[in-house]
Amino acid sequence: MLNVQPEWTRIDLTREAPFALGPVWGNPATHEVGLGERREILEPRVMQVLTLLVRHRGEIVTRDELIAACWENRAVGDDAINRCTGRLRRLAETFGGFALETIPRVGYRLTALEAGASQVEPPPVAARLGRKRIALAIGVLLVVAAGVGLWALRAPVKELVVHAPLRRVVAVLPFTPQSAGRDTQLFGDQVASAIAESLSRGGGPVVPPSISFQYRGAAKARAARELRAMYVIDGEVLRAGGRVRVNVRFDDTGQGVTVFARTFEEPASRIADLPDRVAAYIAAVTWGSDITHWSDKNAPAMLRIFELQKRGDLFAAYESARELAGANPGDAIVQRIYAWDAINLVYESQGARKPNYVTEARQAAERSIQLRPDVGDSYPVLAAVTPHFSWSEREAHIRQGLAITPGSIIGEYLTWLLDDAGRFREAEVSARSTYERYSFSLNSHQRRIEGLLGAGDASGALEFLPEARRLWPDEQVFRDLTFEAVAFQVPPDNAHARERLSKELAELPSPKAQLWSTIVRAQGSRRPADIAALSRACARPGDDWWSCMVSFSQLGRLDDAFRIAAEAYPDQRPGPGESLVHKWLANPELPSTRYLFIPATAAMRADPRFAGIVERVGLLQYWRTIHHRPDFCTGERVPVCGLVR
Repeated sequence: MLNVQPEWTRIDLTREAPFALGPVWGNPATHEVGLGERREILEPRVMQVLTLLVRHRGEIVTRDELIAACWENRAVGDDAINRCTGRLRRLAETFGGFALETIPRVGYRLTALEAGASQVEPPPVAARLGRKRIALAIGVLLVVAAGVGLWALRAPVKELVVHAPLRRVVAVLPFTPQSAGRDTQLFGDQVASAIAESLSRGGGPVVPPSISFQYRGAAKARAARELRAMYVIDGEVLRAGGRVRVNVRFDDTGQGVTVFARTFEEPASRIADLPDRVAAYIAAVTWGSDITHWSDKNAPAMLRIFELQKRGDLFAAYESARELAGANPGDAIVQRIYAWDAINLVYESQGARKPNYVTEARQAAERSIQLRPDVGDSYPVLAAVTPHFSWSEREAHIRQGLAITPGSIIGEYLTWLLDDAGRFREAEVSARSTYERYSFSLNSHQRRIEGLLGAGDASGALEFLPEARRLWPDEQVFRDLTFEAVAFQVPPDNAHARERLSKELAELPSPKAQLWSTIVRAQGSRRPADIAALSRACARPGDDWWSCMVSFSQLGRLDDAFRIAAEAYPDQRPGPGESLVHKWLANPELPSTRYLFIPATAAMRADPRFAGIVERVGLLQYWRTIHHRPDFCTGERVPVCGLVR
């Protein structure tokens, strides 16, 4: 094992020499690893871990030693280490040349394999054009995967690096079928067509499928060179063992790298949903056509950062963005990406680091605005680093950005703020416009549905929810919205809606399913025993506080409803000698206040205690400042409306 005390154990990638693991080569300074002329670029942290393990190949490296050398002894969770080691195992499967062994309760050991020792054939990766000739096709290896009956996917190696002048377009190639049958090829075409359509719908310059689909099989090797596309999206599809798998790769032809790869897998019964699900993922990572306007040098790193965000690895995305921003102080888009990644950690972290993330985000956003004053996309960052209590200031930042760049994704942030301020009618205008332009965005779907529910339009919300559930089947937020619509707005005699709710409950983990079933029973029967059972279930509701609060309001149990509200919405007003920023950062993240204004919480609004809730979160002051009463004041005679003039 290593001695973690000496300073030389710290991994500084800029000073590390290139290394070799059998046929695999690595260059820590550029974060590259490869086999021959094929290469991949690793995230900085993953490269640090690999470099340390290579330096001590054959030895056991403990978890503490990894943290000392790669994280400089900062507090690191198991997820961060597991993410790095998991990435390295996938790399070993891709290239061969080494194996990574976990030593239970101790650490890890990297072993270099002799030439030919690897039992895993490398999957397709980008190959540089420096070769005089590249095979047009390689054999397809079909291996039954343990436990799921799926085969490993292989495809022809493509000529990827293009030295001729590139066209700023994206080419989506037909996905290669890896199982027999005409249906599989048609399904592969459906996946590629859905991706091309989603990108072009957002205004992206996409090579027409009638042209790009001519490159099938061995012809794929020529696609990048002949189309001269800046980016090529390609993949494989496989149907076996009652399941369907889609492998998708996003390649940068200017730098000759696979920017990211992702596998989607579903039971064959859900095959019809997969093409649009894959397309929504790709479109969300690339933000439509914007990628063709990014710096050619930085685009791969920027796309990887977005992909890390989509995977939920926010700390890795932040670290990559910070490094990229430091190397590119004059790139406005890079600075904006860095600002958002710092913001993500403000809401994900606790303690002393939060003020630092706020400062980093604000400074990066201000740099971005100075560099590109004609683009408004960084103004929502300024709203995000403004204390939640200051509603009017946050709205002003967002509207300033929209005034500069109307019709942009900034509309999502305005919709969110207006919904949380009880201004559903105005939010609907913004939500509809943003949804039509950015239909691939999960947030656009969410805001549209939330606005409809806030306005009492459960039927409209239920029309949008199936599409959202189809595109993002694992996202809990759309299950929550389905429950909100059916349990609190749809009449009990609506059999179709109740059947849908029953299916949702069957898919939930047991504790949540039990709680929601208890709510449904109490709402339907109004019997004292069922309401008492609800009170016990909601004594400590956790993440489901909102469903308990709304249910108590509808059942007339207002003391219970206000008890939950007091816990959910802590006082945002600073105490004597305390700054607004300090109070904001010291509090947990303020959950959505939208629930206070939906039809199901009308009984709470009629109670005098309601004014205290909206005052301590800053909304009463906000309504007074903007001289605009919330929507509920139009149809409800409630005390708080008399306080807003």
